[in-house]
Amino acid sequence: MSYKDMIDQNKNGCANPHIGAIIKRRRRSMKLTLEEVTKGICCVSYLSKLEHGTITPKRYVLNEVLNRLNLKEENLRSKPEYMDIIYNCLVELYYENNDYIKKQYNEILEVECIHYTDIIKAMYYLITDKLDEAEKSVSNAMIVKKQLEQNEIYAAIMISALVQIKREKYNDALDSIKPLEHIYLGSIELEKLKLSIITKTYLVLGKYLQLVNNIITYQELCTKTVDFSGIMKAKKYFCTALALSGDEDGALEYYDSISRSLKKDEIKEYLKEIYIALRKPKEIVGMSNASDVEKIWAYDLLRDKNKCIELLNKIQITKIKNEKDRLFVQSMMKKYLENEYFYISFLRSDYYPYLLEHGFYEEAKYIHKILFDYLIVESRYREAVKIDKDFKKIF
Repeated sequence: MSYKDMIDQNKNGCANPHIGAIIKRRRRSMKLTLEEVTKGICCVSYLSKLEHGTITPKRYVLNEVLNRLNLKEENLRSKPEYMDIIYNCLVELYYENNDYIKKQYNEILEVECIHYTDIIKAMYYLITDKLDEAEKSVSNAMIVKKQLEQNEIYAAIMISALVQIKREKYNDALDSIKPLEHIYLGSIELEKLKLSIITKTYLVLGKYLQLVNNIITYQELCTKTVDFSGIMKAKKYFCTALALSGDEDGALEYYDSISRSLKKDEIKEYLKEIYIALRKPKEIVGMSNASDVEKIWAYDLLRDKNKCIELLNKIQITKIKNEKDRLFVQSMMKKYLENEYFYISFLRSDYYPYLLEHGFYEEAKYIHKILFDYLIVESRYREAVKIDKDFKKIF
């Protein structure tokens, strides 16, 4: 949009209302005073009004100010343009088209950014796993919450939830997304992104009743938009929910109905997820694509001590990146390479609190039973009651 077009659209205000904010932010970042920027160009009050967006500056004045601040007018977008970019980035975030988000991030680096470009930065940091930076960018944007458009607020909330999911803090993710749970976001694509986030958290937290309705709505939206990958994702969520709720026949029957639509490399991987959810260790052991961590889990359920020790002796714990897997392997080392006292102690001090904090319902339920039974046998009733209360308080 040209400078003239901006003026024509904003007869009663600044040609590009956010240019003043950009100028102010750049001036402050360069640690320049109003006097230093305006010297030989205009009076201080003129620049002050420009920064507050109360005047439409003359073309030559604006160019001189921008030049002094090393800014180029042709790179400055209007706010509606930024809103379109944020919406498009959210859509591409759902479809996992990271190249588009990276492109927009690289483009905004060429200009001085104001609060709503922090949302674009946050999405970029999210997809590149710079989670602290993503949270910081969201916080920077939310400082001026009253000035944000709805899509900016929706984006900030969903990014916060996705950050918590990546950190495996599912209770926090659900708390983050709750303000949007019963709000229509004005776009099917944004609704799909929201529902996919909520579904992930419900699945991990064992909220199966809420999950079913959520998945049905999600699948209907995917069908409307002919989103085949979304339809398959919804079906896989539903199948996993059946498995986690203990409906073995329903889960395996549903898996058979969708396996024909999965890619060859996805079939075994997804079947493995179903077997893990159903706690079917023999099937896991028989799969060639099962990892050593998954095999240790299976052999432990099968009470095959020798196989567990064999795998534990060769596994390199420092190379396990996933914290939950690392804590699990450590607990198995305590159990099979040390003794029951150290095993129970580690479960209580490290593994069980981690599962509770991050909302891993099924694993926490399994460890809860081990700890509860052990404390009862040891006649440590108060501790057993506390373990029980801690579990019920969260789930």
